[in-house]
Amino acid sequence: MPPDKLSWKPHPKSMSLGQLALHVANIPGSLAKLAQLEEFDASQANFEPPAPNDLKEIHAALDQSVRSTDEFLAA
Repeated sequence: MPPDKLSWKPHPKSMSLGQLALHVANIPGSLAKLAQLEEFDASQANFEPPAPNDLKEIHAALDQSVRSTDEFLAA
């Protein structure tokens, strides 16, 4: 993904490319957290996708997300 395209949106109501990439990077860790809950009410969730500052932030989020998932699965 080109670093200068993080703010690109295919439509005004869409997430930016950077927001989408950060969201995808966080999915493994988020699923591991959800698996540890007794219940989850999606209607109570507040999904405001943050915009990353750069590609390093997305890569760091992915690394942390995968580490969290590995720790959860190892336990």
